[in-house]
Formats: sequence, structure tokens, C-alpha cells
Amino acid sequence: MRPSPHSLQFAAMLLALISAAPLSAATLDWPGPSPCNSTLMSCIDFAQPGDTLHIVSSASVSERLQIFKPLSIITAPGVSLSLTSTESHLMSINSAVPWAVTVSGVQIVGGSWFFAVNGAQAGELTLQQLSFRGNATGASTQLQVSMNQSGGARSQVRIRRNQFEIGSDNAAPNSVAAVGSGSSGGQILVEDNRFRPEDVVMVQSAHKALFGSLGGSGTWEAIIRRNQMLPAVATPSRRYASGVEVVSVDSASVNLMLHDNLLLLDQVAGAGRYGILLGGSGGQMSARVLNNTIVNAYTVLGFYANSSGQFDNNLVSGGFRFYEGAAPAGNFLQRGNLIHGMTEPSSWPVAPGTLTLDPMLSTQGMPLPGSPVMDAGSDTARGESGPGALGVPEALDANHLRRLEGAHVDIGALEGERVFYDGME
Repeated sequence: MRPSPHSLQFAAMLLALISAAPLSAATLDWPGPSPCNSTLMSCIDFAQPGDTLHIVSSASVSERLQIFKPLSIITAPGVSLSLTSTESHLMSINSAVPWAVTVSGVQIVGGSWFFAVNGAQAGELTLQQLSFRGNATGASTQLQVSMNQSGGARSQVRIRRNQFEIGSDNAAPNSVAAVGSGSSGGQILVEDNRFRPEDVVMVQSAHKALFGSLGGSGTWEAIIRRNQMLPAVATPSRRYASGVEVVSVDSASVNLMLHDNLLLLDQVAGAGRYGILLGGSGGQMSARVLNNTIVNAYTVLGFYANSSGQFDNNLVSGGFRFYEGAAPAGNFLQRGNLIHGMTEPSSWPVAPGTLTLDPMLSTQGMPLPGSPVMDAGSDTARGESGPGALGVPEALDANHLRRLEGAHVDIGALEGERVFYDGME
């Protein structure tokens, strides 16, 4: 009997629904039953796309991980997984169906990890509670995420609550690198990470906490918030040379919000480099730089000619030069800032209303009692939305404490009243 046209249509619809269905989500314990009772890679090879590897016993693994499917790796509470290979680990995601990947609780010692997101299907990649110390031999970064998607697929990457301790190898200048291309753009969130250099005194280095190169022909939304770039634990003079660099290339449109970050840098090690460098050779960048604390940068700010936006409620102290770049001061609205202790003049004039007093900070960038930054910021600037589709910034400071504790928002990354008046000191 010949099938009816209606039955053929139903079969086609069913096939389309099946092909577009999300990946299945089995959970495999490692170590666990065969084949997960052997090496970690043997368990990874057995797992299906969309599965989760649940690490249930602490282990040190010298294998190089090479993963070519969307696969989550999550450690159980109290369990540690240390990857000690000095090569670069890899996860490549190219899925035809919706996907979600979480990698959580893994320690990378002397290695790097590269994630590649490709294909025409959107998904979510979450990298959280990871720990990096050192980097792979010859690698240019500790953690890199590359996104190259088309067909309207706009994936989201979250890099959050991780610890980075960069080594003394100048061949690996970046702790985090995000590289975007393709026609779809994407969303990138980098939040609540902690960056420290190892206790190695260096005369000059190229180390940078965050680097992004966003290109292609799509629109990118990026939020970088509540990250802390801190001195080395035992050698406080050892600091990152520069903080954040995000460049736009090709014909990409980039909407960037950079807020509540603490950057304690080294202008000697960072000679010729920037605390924050934004814009690039192509496309356009709308940038909102809000409530950051930038201490001891060589050049605090650099903006390319294709960038514009707002620079509000920022605390800048102890740098060599405040600004050097191609974008004129008229490209950026400036409100509620404090700029103090610059060695050389800047090509940007000091905006009206800018404070130039000593900010009175501790060695860890905390406002001390009586600091002029308290209640001195612009509430209007803090409450605005954007750029692009980005909303109002979360009302939290760099320590994840509530903003607007006093009469007005404070200048800088930290809400001083919370630190000293609420028993947080």
C-alpha cells in the first residue's frame, strides 16, 4: 500500500524534530565500571556527545586530553582532578544539535587548554572553578576559547570563578584569550576570576590577564566584570604587566561592558603596554568602562579610532600616562572618575568633574577610611543600560558585595563602606 501524502509529511516532520533534538545526557563516573575503570581518555572516548564525566575520586593525570565532541567534565565535591601534561589540552565542539558543556573543578598544572566552538548550531560553554598554574610549552595562553560559527548560531561562553597563576615564560603572555570569527558573532562573559603571577621577579614581561580578538561579520556582546588582577602571594612586586586588551577586526560589531574589575599592575614590567586597550583595525566597538580600579599601569588607557562609548566612575592611580591612542576624548563620555599620580601628560584633557585627589588605597586596592572615592561616583552612569543589547550592570562590586551601600555609588571597583563599615575588613 502506498503511503499517503499526509503520512509522508508527518514522517518528514518527525525526522526534522529528531535531528534537531538536544543531545542526550548520560552521566559516567570516573573511575567507574568498564570502560571507565582505566585511563581518563578511555572513558572520554567511550562517552557519547552530550554526556557528563563525573570525577568521583581525586587523581593526577599525565595524559593529554583531546576531545572532539561536546562533553562535560565535573568534579564531585571534595574531589580534585589535576592535569599535569605540559602539552595543550583540546576540546573541539562542532554539533548539529543544541548542546551545553560545563567543565568545572579541574586543575591544570604546567599545561594549557584550548576550546574550539564551530558549526551552525548554538550552544553554551561554561568553564568554571578551574585552576591554571604555568602553561604548556610553546603555548601563547593558559586558556583559549575560539568561536567560528555561521548560519545564525550565536553560542554563549562563560568563563567564571577561575584561578590563574601565570609563569615566567614570556612565550605565553595571556592567561585568557578569546578569539571570534565567522558570520554569527556570539556572547562572552568573563566574571569573578582571580589572576596572580607566580613568585618570580622579572625585569620586564608581556603577561596580560585577558586578550580578545573579535572579528568576522557578526555582532559580539562581551561582559568582563569583577575580575581581580592581584600581586603574587609572596613577592608583591611581581604583578601582571597589563590587564585587558580586546580588539575588533574585519567588519565585526562589538558591544563591550567592562565593569568592577580590580587591576593592580606593574608599569616597569609593562613598559609600553596598557591597563585597558580597546578597538582595532576593523569593524566598530561600543565600549562601556565603568567602576574599575587601575593601579600602576604604564599607560592606563588606549582606544583605537573605531571605538567610542563611556568611561565612568573609574579610579586611576599611579600610572605613567593616563591615555595614549587614536580615539579623541570626544568619542567617550567621562563622568565621576578619579585620576591621580600620573607621571607624564596625556593626549586627553582631564574631563570636568574629575577628582585628582590621592585615593587612599591599601596595597590590595581597597579604599581606606576617609578615601575620597566613597559616595563620589555618578549614580546616573551606574544605572544606565548598554551598549547594544547589554542591560544594566549587576549591582555588585569586585568582591561580589552589594553596590550603593552609602548615599551614592563609590568610584572604583570596590564599595568602601561595605569593606570597612560592615565588618568585611
